[in-house]
Amino acid sequence: MTYQPIFMRTASALAVSAAIGAVAVSAAPQAGSVIGNQAIATYTNDAGDTITVTSNTVETIVQQVAGVTLTSDNTETIAPGGKAFLPHIITNEGNGPDSFTLTAVENNVGTLDTSQLVFYPDTNMDGVADSATPLTNTPTLAAGEQFGVVIEATVPSNATGSDTIAITAISALDGGITSANTDTLTISNDAIVELVKSMVADAASGGNPSIVDAGDTVTIKLTYSSTGLTAANSYVVQDVLDGRLTYVPNSATWSDATGALDESNGSTVVDKTNGSGETIAYAYDNSQTINFNLSSVGSGRSGSVTFQAVIADTANAGTIT
Repeated sequence: MTYQPIFMRTASALAVSAAIGAVAVSAAPQAGSVIGNQAIATYTNDAGDTITVTSNTVETIVQQVAGVTLTSDNTETIAPGGKAFLPHIITNEGNGPDSFTLTAVENNVGTLDTSQLVFYPDTNMDGVADSATPLTNTPTLAAGEQFGVVIEATVPSNATGSDTIAITAISALDGGITSANTDTLTISNDAIVELVKSMVADAASGGNPSIVDAGDTVTIKLTYSSTGLTAANSYVVQDVLDGRLTYVPNSATWSDATGALDESNGSTVVDKTNGSGETIAYAYDNSQTINFNLSSVGSGRSGSVTFQAVIADTANAGTIT
């Protein structure tokens, strides 16, 4: 499962102060900032007077230093002639603005040969490409800023076996500063279903859609896509909610049918049936766990289950997944 992290801003002033204080202590000085130092000397003269003398001020300009982190490794199954979508996030760990060159190279340690590896932007970092425009570099990122990408890996129809792909982000400021991931692809002729989880803030709850506050409502979507050569039968999904999320009753819906799903009748009782005769059984166990069972997901079909949750009023600043 891939997912989109959401930065949550707390409503507690004390918690905010603690979080900001922690960042201030650990953060590196910004490139171009000036650090000054002045010595003070105190002595007593023959008359018994205490004399204080200050030295000249010495100033040092902080030079820019590059840094980068690339996350994370992916392991995917792919059908012959199919495509895999491999999400990664680049973080500028340096102390100033920088951009990063992106490379994806097959390691040729297995029998699988990809026919194409292309990067696409994923600016909201939900694991889904935002545009069809390829890229080879990130935009310029401020210190600490992140940027998401999705690699589209295509394999020929006669592909077999498996192989790994080396993914690298290289600093434009200092080409010696890099970060790497390893993705693994394996060919299969069986059913293959990809699952992507995303969370977005609900503007109607009064929060900023780009920053989640304690007390806000978030909409969680679990999107599945069948990319294999055969249908996936009895496809079961389980999602355990973060303890800072409170499930909203009667908020769950299925993209293939109208009306809310019944979370109280157990995970084996059919709630809805789509036009192809495929069914869904949905349940919430009142202990932070969502379950749903699809009778079948045909090859090439996709859909989603969506529900809502509320950020706890007592939640501290941090990342919720």
